[in-house]
Amino acid sequence: MLKILNRRRFFLFSSAAVVGSISVKSQLAYATSFSKDENNTAHFRVNTDVVASDVKAFTATANTIGNGTRLTGGGGGFEPVPYRTQFLASGGGAARIEADQNTISGYDTWREGAFDGANIEVMRVVNGKLTSVRRDTIAEGGYHCSGWTSILGSGRIVRFGAERRIIRWERYNREGVPYYFMLRSVDENGCLSDPSAAVSIVAPKQSTNKEDNHAVERVKFSRERSGLSAPKNLQIRLTHGQAALLTWDPVPGAAGYVIFKSDYPPEVHKGYGLDLVGTGEPIQKGDLIILRTRFTKPEREKILSNRRYYENGARRALVPNLISKFPNPQGPDWELKTHEANSPVTEPGETYLSVSMWKGQNLRLGLFNHTGIENGYYPVLNPEKTYRIEFWMRGTGKGWVDIPTLNVPGVVSGLPQKIVPSNRWKKYEVDFKVRRVAQGRQSGNMTLVLSAGGAAQFDIDNLRIYCTDAPFMDLLPEDQKALEESGMSLLRTHGFIKTGSQTYDINAFLASPGLNSFCDGTTLPQVLSYLSRLNISPWLQVEPHFSKEEWLAFAEYMAAPFDPDKDSSKELPWAAHRVAQGHLVPWIEKFDTLWFEIGNETWNGMFRPWVFPAMSESGFLTSRQYSPGQVYGLYQEYVLECLKTSPWWDRLESKLVPVLGGWNGRDYGVEAAMVSASSKVLAHANYIGGWDSDEGPVGENPESYASVLSFAPQASRVARRYIDAVADRQGIPMIVGSYESGPGYAKSGLNGQKVSKEQFSEQERVMKSAAAGTATLDSFLSFARLGQKVQNYFLFQHGSQWASHAPWYYGGQAYPSWAWLSLFNHVGTGDMLDVRAITVPRRDVPQISKRRAMPDAAMAVVYATRQDDRLTVIVISREVPDVPSGNLGQRVFEVDLPIYSARSYKIYAMSGDYRSQNTVSEEAMLGVKDVSVSAASTIHIKDLGPGQAQIHVFEGVKFVA
Repeated sequence: MLKILNRRRFFLFSSAAVVGSISVKSQLAYATSFSKDENNTAHFRVNTDVVASDVKAFTATANTIGNGTRLTGGGGGFEPVPYRTQFLASGGGAARIEADQNTISGYDTWREGAFDGANIEVMRVVNGKLTSVRRDTIAEGGYHCSGWTSILGSGRIVRFGAERRIIRWERYNREGVPYYFMLRSVDENGCLSDPSAAVSIVAPKQSTNKEDNHAVERVKFSRERSGLSAPKNLQIRLTHGQAALLTWDPVPGAAGYVIFKSDYPPEVHKGYGLDLVGTGEPIQKGDLIILRTRFTKPEREKILSNRRYYENGARRALVPNLISKFPNPQGPDWELKTHEANSPVTEPGETYLSVSMWKGQNLRLGLFNHTGIENGYYPVLNPEKTYRIEFWMRGTGKGWVDIPTLNVPGVVSGLPQKIVPSNRWKKYEVDFKVRRVAQGRQSGNMTLVLSAGGAAQFDIDNLRIYCTDAPFMDLLPEDQKALEESGMSLLRTHGFIKTGSQTYDINAFLASPGLNSFCDGTTLPQVLSYLSRLNISPWLQVEPHFSKEEWLAFAEYMAAPFDPDKDSSKELPWAAHRVAQGHLVPWIEKFDTLWFEIGNETWNGMFRPWVFPAMSESGFLTSRQYSPGQVYGLYQEYVLECLKTSPWWDRLESKLVPVLGGWNGRDYGVEAAMVSASSKVLAHANYIGGWDSDEGPVGENPESYASVLSFAPQASRVARRYIDAVADRQGIPMIVGSYESGPGYAKSGLNGQKVSKEQFSEQERVMKSAAAGTATLDSFLSFARLGQKVQNYFLFQHGSQWASHAPWYYGGQAYPSWAWLSLFNHVGTGDMLDVRAITVPRRDVPQISKRRAMPDAAMAVVYATRQDDRLTVIVISREVPDVPSGNLGQRVFEVDLPIYSARSYKIYAMSGDYRSQNTVSEEAMLGVKDVSVSAASTIHIKDLGPGQAQIHVFEGVKFVA
């Protein structure tokens, strides 16, 4: 009879197991030829000795989730844009910070004065602690980034004999302004001459000429000054193709020349550094500087260099996501204005978008946010769903708003529409549907087009695009159901990290859902709301850029009680803020634990600027160097020390679990752990293959499937290493585990890989196969048996590659890895018991990239857990047919049990064979079989297929004494 567990879909299967004298046979569609060894039995014995206590439910990571996050794209609340970064000082003094030219200029992105008025915090290692030694403000006119920049890049010169250079004007360069050029000679030792005289030219529109790329070579520059003369007779003119042609006279003895440019004439250059308003601890070389500011009107002519003036990357760092242009005094001009106290706008946040236009102008508000099914990046709109565009608006003058049709092939009902706004705030709602699923790869956007037939003023707020199946930013029904059924104990909040400099401050972090210009509009109360409803504890990731005041605000928001009838909102503003959002009970009381991780892979340069550098401490008697890992650990201690000064620390401390993220194969995390005594968890990534493991894409061949299934035994060495490394941490215990794991993927552009369309498809099928599900369950359990206390699946989402479920248009089914882990969370937690292998098939596993070769690796494994009177036995085959020294197929398993009776017995297995996969349909489906049992002593499986797993669950067990 078919059984359903937590509304999950299961197939009905017949299985062959013998418990006492009862026999059932598993049905596996398997046609590949293979040879069998003489003894085709794997024999194990389960004992009652505990090898790993209290194995808890597995965990997962989720990106931004919530109805409308991908469709709206963040910024619909039109809130101020926080900009933050960090860097090391190269020197300074009482009132100035010096730093690397590329750091201050953002690689020639910023102008003089770009961040005038920004807040500065100076961090330094003092007496073995990372300490905030100064807080200050950049003076007006104090942000300096005016000097000479090499146009060829670091270490490159034009060779002697090629005394000319064509410089092309690009589409993102500013035209109509002067650019200044200067040369220096370079000798054979890399020493530079004095500067030449400067020349300038006004840039026209972009060039048709190609830029010179010949006669360029790389050299190592010396700090010594050359005896060569500076280049003379430097001249510049426009070519017929509107490029700039530089020419100069040869310099005898030169190896080549460095060409420099600037936005400013040399007589006004101020170098690269920050002048501060106040006085305080003098800046030292090696100080860690955190810069914090935010924009309500980022003016391009005041912020961006001429080189990057029209470049989209710079705009995305400073402008709310939905706005397509910088403000322009000639129009369309815009800024973020503060809401009136009595604004009728619901959830108004702090600001709204105010736009001024003149006749014939328009401004688009929106993003690319939908596509066809072959794209895989943007959402695909569902013809069975209704979608809504809503916004608050008021307007004056001769203006109107167009909501155009979507520009992906397909007929849309409900669009286009034209709206003439009222002069008072009003909420507008437009519902629409698509009539067929979009095919192909073409992407489209949804925009409001503000247009003017004369002078016009628009005020707009809370632009939201979402499906009407759920409230904006709440969980869609399918996500709610999947998380409810998953049994996950923790959900890691990946939406708050990898922000770069375009990030959040405490106001944005604690805002109501959707009122965050970035992070897809995700906010902390949004995440905590759905997690508390799901009874899943949060594993918060927070970027390492808050001030002490912000960390204290976080503590108050999470832990402080607040009674609106008795308490003062002036004294407890953040607790009052939480209650105003509808959450009277402190968040900390709604969860068993609060895991807390600063940043994400803080060693990984992909996530700059939020990575930690090496630092030094210089004292009167001592001088000590700290590695990046140690600085990470010291920063963790600094944040925790900030939190400990909160009056609500006693409430927070009992639930807070500080986590460190390590670097697999390196000691980064271990070094952090050794200086962060307050940290309780050290986690690493444990991906099965893919670019994280420095492995290429797997294919649909026996060797690839075998590499997936052999991951657990090969990776156990590395997993054990970190457990041993922190075993003696001055007597302070530490949990070890994984922060991301599960199937891994090779991806073009990462590790120098190039993955073709065919390889992508094959990799998808292998990593979403029953074999990958078996390997994921195997790896999670093997690490747990070693003593790792937490395993985290990456990633809960619908889609391809790192995902848990198929997209809706392919059925929405769980991939096998997620299905097995979710099942285990319901039936497998508890103490892990000792299992002895009596007879086990083995083969020599070759080296796979960083995985060492492993002779005589076990090709079958059994795990067992005990929870009160429940015994769960997990039986796993790691075998693959047609692999050298491992040509085995269906195998007999015998498992001796330490019980003599059970009230009930269920067997869970997956349909199909090890190659069955769930990318476009549900070939691999979990099934359950009830087996009558009066006595139980041995599991006997007659023919477990290669790469397959079964979970046997006994309830009401009486264990052998």
